[in-house]
Formats: sequence, C-alpha cells, structure tokens
Amino acid sequence: MVSVRLMQGLTGGEASPRYVALREIRGEEELADLSPAALVEKLVVADGSAPLDALSLSDQDRLLEEVYRNLYGAEVGCHAVCVACGKAFEMSFSLDDWIRSLVADDDPGVRSVGDGTFDLPQQDGLERVRFRLPTEVDVARAAAGDEAEAARALRSLCVLEGDSEDPRLDAAMARVGPLLDDEIEAECAHCGASQTVAFRLADYLLASLRRERPLVLREVHCLARSYHWSRPDILSMPRSFRREHVRLVLAETEQGDRSWL
Repeated sequence: MVSVRLMQGLTGGEASPRYVALREIRGEEELADLSPAALVEKLVVADGSAPLDALSLSDQDRLLEEVYRNLYGAEVGCHAVCVACGKAFEMSFSLDDWIRSLVADDDPGVRSVGDGTFDLPQQDGLERVRFRLPTEVDVARAAAGDEAEAARALRSLCVLEGDSEDPRLDAAMARVGPLLDDEIEAECAHCGASQTVAFRLADYLLASLRRERPLVLREVHCLARSYHWSRPDILSMPRSFRREHVRLVLAETEQGDRSWL
C-alpha cells in the first residue's frame, strides 16, 4: 500500500496536504474492462485523508499516475502514426518532465485554503472567488448541453463563492489541478514531419494493462498447475506477489525463457 499526495496539495498556501492510500493492483483488475474512475475506486483504501466521493478529476489522474509509476516506472514509450507518411513511429518521454510542462507559467494568485477548496483574491476590479475542482459527478451533471454550455455549467457547479464567469477561473483551475491529458510535440522517425500527438495518461495505462492480459493468463496457468490454487485465489493476489511465485516456479523448473515476466 502507498500513500499518495494529491496534486492540489502541492500548490502552496496554509492548507494541509491531502492524501489517499492505494493498494497494489491485482489480477482481477488487470483482466477487467474498467474505466479510469472504476480502477481508482477499486484501488483506493479507506484510510486516506481525502474521501473517495470528493476526489476531483485531477486527483484521479494523480492516483492513476502513481499506479503507472508502480507498474512501469517514470518513462513512457508509445507508438503513433505519422500524419504525413502514415507510418508508425515510436516516441518516448519522461513522465516527470511532461507533468511539469502541464503547470501554467502564469500564476493567477490562487491559494489553497483546505478541504480541496481554493481562493482567487479580489484583484483589478474582480471580486474574490472560492472554488473547488470538478469531479466525475460534476462533469456528468454539466454534460447535458453543448460544449460552451457544459463548460459554463461546470464552472457554476465548482464555484462556491463569487462569479463563476471570472476570467481568471479556468487558468486557476488548470494551475492547481492539471489534468494529465495533453498534446505532445513529436517528430516522425521516418519522414521527419513535426506533429502533435494526443496523450492521456489514464487511457495509456488502461491500454498497457490490456496488452498484458495474455501474460497474466499465462501466470495464472503457471500457478494453478504448480500449486493447484484456484483462479479466483490467484487473481486476488497483489501483482508483485503473484509474479514472485511465478519466478519461483520457473526457477525450480529451470525454464530459460522468462521474458514474459
């Protein structure tokens, strides 16, 4: 289990940082078709300082980032299809560098005041605004109208005091709660064409888990055959525990090909 400091705890101010405890992923989640929100709900344990129903979209991304790091490390390597020549090329980047680039350079003076809420001070004729970051429930409630109406509805749901149309609000939300969803500058290795590639960490994490499903099934088969454990028992093990036992089985049987671990 790991305790994760949420993004908005990193913005300064007098408020205490907020934490959520995550357990290790298991085979039952690795093989399931879960949404990002559902995966977070499965992995969060009930002894953190931020309740599950109060997690913002930014909190959710922060937790999925921690899951990705625990599984794959701090580097991202993925493929994209060139918009110019149509060939697939590989791109890689540092997760840390990318996340730092998502934080806006301009500081609208936003301050964390506790319980996941923030203040924009009275400034240049604009009144004070107190707000929180949007949640999955907020987005669903605001999604009824067109894009512009939905954005206004979402701001209205998140503003606790003050003007929901304050021109500083969008920049303030992006600064204190950046979403791990952006376009990355890339260059095709085949034709050299520059282009932007859409990348959302939550989608990439779930795609990575889907690609590993055949390996998980091989691990289940290996342990079931060797220990006669049931499939539900194996899938309920933490991933690292399951893989440790697979390594023991392979070492004992002196199997040379362990590249699938």
